[in-house]
Amino acid sequence: MTGLTGSALRKTERVVAAQGFDARTFAGGRTLRLVLPVSNRGRTGYKQLFIANLVGRSATDAYLVAGLPSALLVDDCPFDAPPQVGPARVSARHIRMTDESEALEYLALAVDSRLVVSLDNLEAPPAYPGPFSVATQDVAAGLQPSLGVTLFGARLLCARPAAVVEEVYSVMATSREEAAAIVLRQAIERTDCGAQMSIEVEDTHFDRAYDNNTLLILEHRSALAIADFMRQQRLAD
Repeated sequence: MTGLTGSALRKTERVVAAQGFDARTFAGGRTLRLVLPVSNRGRTGYKQLFIANLVGRSATDAYLVAGLPSALLVDDCPFDAPPQVGPARVSARHIRMTDESEALEYLALAVDSRLVVSLDNLEAPPAYPGPFSVATQDVAAGLQPSLGVTLFGARLLCARPAAVVEEVYSVMATSREEAAAIVLRQAIERTDCGAQMSIEVEDTHFDRAYDNNTLLILEHRSALAIADFMRQQRLAD
């Protein structure tokens, strides 16, 4: 941690130990997609969890650290260190469809309505430091004043003529709407993203990346049975 001495160094070392990475040297991690049962009002359904493995553990070890023995590990996706400003894209996949009609049907069925944020009338978002940035780490160490933001998870689904692009983000923002606007801006800047899209956002209740090297990104719930849930989300044939 070049340039830090004394109290600043000790504070930063404590934050690095807690969050499991040093933003000054962080090169990327992996995101585990888990599916696990959830009970709601007596009904058993399933949810997706995206957990970031930030220190190079094997998928098996990261799964064990997550402490979710009933979860099914579906995917283990690498991600590169994001820019210092803006959201971190921690998972992405390309889902093939037969045509645009099937892609739009998937968008309608695969989202969790309680998480979807309306994309109408979203204000232009400010540029916040990213969740893995040096600035965010310095705030956590008390070396900079609080930014007044918290950590959100966001899943973008974007329809193409014969495919759907799914991207999962870790976002620093002040509200779900602001987090959605930040992700929407990312989507608009990419020419390969169609006009039909959906953005789900969830407040992780964390103010920074931490918690013993794991990071809750997004919970996506459904009352479907496991086989139906896996097919709906295109996680199984």
